[in-house]
Amino acid sequence: MTKGAFYNAFKSKEQFLYEATLLYSELNIKRIQAELLPKSGQTSYDRLLTFYIKMFEAQPRMNYTGCFINNMMAEVGYTSELMGQANKIEFDRFIDAILPTVVEAQQDGYLTPHIEAKH
Repeated sequence: MTKGAFYNAFKSKEQFLYEATLLYSELNIKRIQAELLPKSGQTSYDRLLTFYIKMFEAQPRMNYTGCFINNMMAEVGYTSELMGQANKIEFDRFIDAILPTVVEAQQDGYLTPHIEAKH
């Protein structure tokens, strides 16, 4: 993409990063929700464990690049108010996508109910 085309599509690099953050987040939330859907024969705990195992196993294949949202929080979260707010909102959305399965695992007795699921 040429510089002119870039700035016709985005008014700034910050806006590009913001749009990339929203797209990444939306795709990942859909993936998280799909992976944590109740499946026959799998407990809530099994679904959570499988979800986290897949994330850990993906790290070597991705050269340990980590999470785009976490990386953006570390790189520009403090220098760009827009990106700091966007990253916090999107990270909270990730937590909200996992939350129902955590609550279910607490109710099923697999995880302690004495720790608040979201905090």
